[in-house]
Formats: sequence, C-alpha cells, structure tokens
Amino acid sequence: ETITNSPAVQLFVDRAQAIAPDFQLTPSNRDALVAICRRLDGIPLAIELAAARVPLLSPDALLRRLERPFPELSGGTRDLPSRHQTLYDTLAWSYALLGPAEQALFRRLAVFAGGWTLEAAEAVCGGTDLPSEAVLDRLYQLVESSLVQVLEDGREERRFGLLEIVREYAADQLAQSGEGHTIRGRHRDWCLTVAERTPAEVFDPGHVEALEQEQANLRAALAWSIAAGDGEQALRLAVGVYPLWYVRGHYGEGRAWFRDVVALPRAAQPAALRIRALVWAGHLAYCQADYPAALALIEASQAEARMHDDEQGVAVAVHYLGNVVRVQGNLAAAQALYAEALARNRHLGNRYWEALALLNLAGLAAEQDDPDRAVALVKECLPLLGGVGARWGIARALNAPALAATPATEVETVRRWLTESVALERQTGDRQGLSWSLLALARYAALDGDLAQAGRLCAEALQLAQQSGDRLVLARGLEGVAALVSGDMPELALRLAGAADALREALGARVLPAESARLMRWQAAARQALGEEPYAKAWALGRSQRLDLALADALGAATTVEAHRPSAALA
Repeated sequence: ETITNSPAVQLFVDRAQAIAPDFQLTPSNRDALVAICRRLDGIPLAIELAAARVPLLSPDALLRRLERPFPELSGGTRDLPSRHQTLYDTLAWSYALLGPAEQALFRRLAVFAGGWTLEAAEAVCGGTDLPSEAVLDRLYQLVESSLVQVLEDGREERRFGLLEIVREYAADQLAQSGEGHTIRGRHRDWCLTVAERTPAEVFDPGHVEALEQEQANLRAALAWSIAAGDGEQALRLAVGVYPLWYVRGHYGEGRAWFRDVVALPRAAQPAALRIRALVWAGHLAYCQADYPAALALIEASQAEARMHDDEQGVAVAVHYLGNVVRVQGNLAAAQALYAEALARNRHLGNRYWEALALLNLAGLAAEQDDPDRAVALVKECLPLLGGVGARWGIARALNAPALAATPATEVETVRRWLTESVALERQTGDRQGLSWSLLALARYAALDGDLAQAGRLCAEALQLAQQSGDRLVLARGLEGVAALVSGDMPELALRLAGAADALREALGARVLPAESARLMRWQAAARQALGEEPYAKAWALGRSQRLDLALADALGAATTVEAHRPSAALA
C-alpha cells in the first residue's frame, strides 16, 4: 500500500500506462520500480524518461541499465549537484537508447529556443543522414520517449519544445558531434526566412505575430550571428525583426540589438542594410523620447544614403527627421521635412511612404490646431493606405486629427474614426498607436460626461506606455488624467501636470498648440479655485515628485473616477 501510494511510483505507472495501457504495478515488479525511483532521486522528468521505455524494457531491465555508469559523463558533470547528476545520467541513458537518426534529430533540436514547428525542424535538422521527410517519424519517437514536449499554446499549428535542462544536454551532444556550427547556421537561415517574409516597414499584423511567436529563436539567431561577427546576416535579421520591436513596443530591446549589430566591422555590412538599421534604430530612440540619439542615428542614415545614392533611404530618413523636430516643437521645420518626404516618395512612385507622409502632415495640422486641414489630409491618405493593404497605417491615420478641436461638422466622423482606430490597433497589436487613440477617445468620453470611461481609457494608455517605455505618452497621459480630475481634485491635477511638465522638460518635448489651449483652460480654473500660493506649491511638488509615484497617483485617480458630467477641461 505504501508503494502504491508513493507519488514517484504513481508517476512511473501513469506514464508507462500512457504508452503501454496494459502495464500494471505487481508484486513481481514493485521492488524494481521502487529501486528505479530511488535511483532517479524521485525527479519527475527522470522518472518520465525511464517509464517511457516500458514498451521496450521490463522494470528489471530498466533498473539494470540505469545502474550502469555513463563514461561520457564521468568528467564535467561530476561537480554538479547530485540531483543534477542524476538527471544528466538519465538523459544520457535515454539518449544512448535512441537510434542514430533519433540521436541526430535530438541534438540538432537544441538550436531552437522557445519551441519549433514540424516545418522548422525539417528545414533545420534534416540532412543526408536524416531526410526531411523522415523528421516527422523521428520526432514522434522523441515525443514518445518524453525527451520532446508537445506545447499546448492554443495555436492551430502544433509546436514542440525541450525543457531547458534537456536542451542543455542536447546542446552538449551537438557540440561534441562537431556539427554545431553547421546546424546553427541553418537555424539562422531559417530565422531569416521568417524575418524577411514581409517588408519591414509594412508592419503586417500577421507577420508581426509570426515574429512574436518565434521571438526566442530570432534572439538566439541574432546573438549567434553577432558573436560570429557576421555583419550581413545580423543586419538582415535585425532589420527583419524591427516590426516586432516597434509595433509591440519593445523599443529598448530593439535599440540594444541594433547597437550591437551596427558596431560589427563595416566591411561586413551592406550599405542598404546599414542605412535601414540606422534609421530604424533612430526611430526606436524617438519612441523612447531619446531625441539626441534619434537625431544622430537618423542623420547618420541620411548621410550614408546620400553617399550611396539610395534615394528611398534619403526619403525615409527625411520622414523620420520630421518626427524628431516635430515633437521638439519646431513645427515649421517638421512641415518642411514632411513636404520634402512627400515629394521624394511621389517622385519614386512609392505609394506607401507617400501615404505615411500625408498621415504625418495630418497629425501635424492637428497639433497646429488646424482640424479642417487634418481631416482633409486623412481623407486623402486613407485610399492610398487601403490600396496597399496597410492596416497599421489606416489605424494611425484614423487617430491623426484627434488632437485638434474637432470641427462641429466632423465630430461624428472623427469619433467613428477613433473607435475604428482602437479596434484596428487592438487587432494589429500596435501598442504605441493604441495608447494615442485611447487618450484621444478618453477626451470624447469626458466631453460626453462619462468620466469613468474616460478614466479607464487613460489608465490603459498609461499602462501601455509604462510597458513600452514611451515617455512622451506617459507625459500626455499624466496631463489627460490631470484634466479629468481637475474639477474635483485640483491639487492632485496640478501635481500630475507638474510631473508631466518636468518629464517634458527632461525629454525636450514641448507642449504643442492644440495641447496648450486645453492645459491653460483647466489650470486657470484650478488657480482660481485654490489661490495663487497653493497652486504654485502643488505645481512645484509635482515637478519634484518621482515619476513612478506620479504615475501611481495618476492610475489610482483614473481608475476611481465615478462622476458622470460633461468636462469642459478636456474640450
């Protein structure tokens, strides 16, 4: 009874019965089962690996094999903790029972990180000794042996994986086989096919999702390519993965990879790829409000594009330079740069970048508080974006006019656009665009008197910005919550606005004309309600407050707003 109730023995029996349904714990095999579980220190994975061999070996035979020493492990693993040694011994035993083809597949699978599909395994692990069409059967044998796991991630296409300690053992075997460099190169090449399936700047939602699914593999391939000093392949990978870093808000990670890639020897970096890498790195710096770094990187990209007569590269750099000077408050310079980008792309016949230039001009018009022009430009660029199937761009265009005071004749149009924009950005996973749209939609909810909904929208935008490190959105989110609570809690509103002002100053991001008018309206009301001295004190406290504490205050206030009344402060 004690043996039967042992969790280790129960696990062995359950795993054995999953493969051999007629297997039973009996008086004749119970001593061997107890000895096996003790030999394996009760380690669940080790027990599963052993039990998976029941169709081939009786418990007595299993025990005899487990008690044999493993010469190949008698050196380096002996200084590991005893339970680690036991598991390594069990893995070595299980590996030794595999046929040559299964052993080859098992050790080659070590190059995958975060799982793989059958198609990926066939592309990377097949060879003269293991035809691609034989990979499925060999993979099945590894699953049956408990060396490979079937990952339950809810996706239509089945994925497989290795536990990390199993992957570590497989990697040791791969290194000893002498084929590690070849297989890692094939893994890198497969990652390139994933990364380059769609042009980077299109931000196709399906492509971004595929990149996200293979994120761990892409990181492993990037790290290997950089360590190998392979500048061309590393650049190709980084440029290809850029949509994931941008759309999902992984700005810091993307910048770090680009920094390491462009630092590789220049001779190994094709000019066209380096030009794109520099401009994408600059744009990610812009997204984190690191404007000096953004300017330096984008200008470097533009200079190299001019040097190599890359007209499209020049046009893209001009486009992104407009973004940097725009957020710093130099709207005239931004206007000129966007106009230049528009002209260059029309000359090149690039409809996608032409549409993006129109989109930026629309956003700029909104920031200059010219809503009629903003709406007109959006109506001009939407057909272009629809023509190239750019759902990401369509979502951005739909929220472009929202910063301005909407013309009475277009209120319903702009409100509908914003609602569509939020839905599209949720579908595409565009965190930055979604945070902008949520803040704009919060203003409309407040104008309708639904302050609770406005608070929820502001809170979600702040949380997205915290996740991605988008500090400009954090500043605007603080200002949005401040306006929302200014009527009931003017002192808190001023502290939040003071924190936003300090953050803007640190970033070098000025308040734009459309934003300034709203800030002045509610702040004037707060000054009148509090008096000059309390007003100045609250503002100063906010400017000196730590950003994380200000954000906690803002989130707390946004999620507890309950009043339902029109708010002129957000008009």
